[in-house]
Amino acid sequence: MRSLLSCFMLLLAACCCPAAIANAQQQVTLQSGAVLVGEVTMDGAELVVNIAGADVRVPFKEVAKVEATGERSSDDVDMLLLKALEIRIQSGDGKEQGVLSEAFRRAPDNPRVAYWYARCLAESGYGLGAAEIYEPRKEAIDAAYPGMGQRLEVLIGQRERLEKLPVPLKKRLMEIEEAGAAGAVLVAAFFKLVDQHGEPVPRGAYHVYCYGGRNERIETFDDGYVLVSFSGSSGYRDKACRVDMQRGHYEDKTFEFVPQPTQARDAGVFVVRQFGDADRVELTVNVVDKDQKPLDRVVVEMRPASGSSIEMRRLSTGADGRVSFQPLPGRSVVSCARAGYLSSGRSIEVNSSGEDQELTMTLYRQLRGKVDVQWRMLQLLPGGESDQNATKGSQRISLPGGGGRSPQGQRVPWLALIQNGGDLNLSVQDVPSDLLPRGSTFVGQYRVKDADADARKQFESLNLEKIDELKSQLELYQADPRSPSGRAGHAHPVEAGDILVGRIVSQDGQGGRPAVVEFKALVEEISSAAAGPTNPAAP
Repeated sequence: MRSLLSCFMLLLAACCCPAAIANAQQQVTLQSGAVLVGEVTMDGAELVVNIAGADVRVPFKEVAKVEATGERSSDDVDMLLLKALEIRIQSGDGKEQGVLSEAFRRAPDNPRVAYWYARCLAESGYGLGAAEIYEPRKEAIDAAYPGMGQRLEVLIGQRERLEKLPVPLKKRLMEIEEAGAAGAVLVAAFFKLVDQHGEPVPRGAYHVYCYGGRNERIETFDDGYVLVSFSGSSGYRDKACRVDMQRGHYEDKTFEFVPQPTQARDAGVFVVRQFGDADRVELTVNVVDKDQKPLDRVVVEMRPASGSSIEMRRLSTGADGRVSFQPLPGRSVVSCARAGYLSSGRSIEVNSSGEDQELTMTLYRQLRGKVDVQWRMLQLLPGGESDQNATKGSQRISLPGGGGRSPQGQRVPWLALIQNGGDLNLSVQDVPSDLLPRGSTFVGQYRVKDADADARKQFESLNLEKIDELKSQLELYQADPRSPSGRAGHAHPVEAGDILVGRIVSQDGQGGRPAVVEFKALVEEISSAAAGPTNPAAP
């Protein structure tokens, strides 16, 4: 009643003494808590508040109080701040904003008032308005509330970003929140991915990996924004996703973020460096043979390890065996090929320091080989016993081509010729089996009794049915340390005329059942693609 009486008294004064208040500023407090400040007049059942030349009309029933403007005591400001905090504790939801607005109007330089007003605005989603209050008073707020100002600055930054988000992204964020409120759990996060100039990174330049989710969805928006969402559960917690760059003209970098259920988490801004022509370095590739002599007519190809093939370059070496490229920094793959030689490839990290780099690649002549292999296969029975009805067979395997294959398919799956650098290896695959005791399988090179004797005749003279007697005449190969103890599953360098003998476990050719294979193999020939046979073991 007293407020209304004060209002009418001031209005009466305004009507009776218009000249006296023509230049006076008055404060109108509305029932909602909002405050208007300007020149006040009355028009019928309304107050007219002139604010900076614009008239604002307010019905009397919405007016709580009209009073003259002027300085308020600090006690009044403190009371308003306490009242605002009381409303905040009791009601929340930003209902204290009107009282804080009045306190700030009366004492804009009070850091405590400024802090709570800026925080209230930020929490209500008004990041830009909160920043206008916080930024000029940052130091004073930090002094009044040590540590709290920094957290408020982070919150304001997040709210400012939300206000600047593309409209379609805002719509999707609202849809995710609404789905969460309806009981459907979507785990989501969004981030901004840009280069050092603030330009958005295209979708094909990166890959997003998430774990533990279903129906993963990656959406892109203007200004480089990316939204990641997938089906999950309310118990989903702290499972990081990552963003991997996968294009050669961006730096090799990984970003991690943790999505959250029911409401998309703001993962921040990820900045990755994009390389340009000014960042190119000179990479010289030297191609040599096994004797370190330069090789000409070698086709050298260089391309980014991942991403587009636009940056792929192909050159041929001259007499000095050298070519030069100007790649962008990042991981690249260099491959070399020449007829008659084994192709070679290598991954290299091109530095971003601007320093030139050099790489040496070695090419080996492509080898050809022929191996005659004979075997007897015995079905392996439970308890480690073997069926004495042996199946016998023989086959010539070769490299390249052949590889132990026949028109009927694979005939010798446990034996193969493989070139490793400048050597030819005979690979023997021994399948681990609990049906045989460890150490019962072996592979070794037969020690030729007479170096001048014909290798073919010695090979034919070996009786596989007496393989246990032959074992004492072998130089046994050591088992691969990565294989179970006693297994012989690795490759052995061989030369023409070598004879290998062994017992291994494989599978029969019908039902894939375990079988013991006792074999002997003669390396008949090794030659290069550019030369004739060397040290032939047979005509």
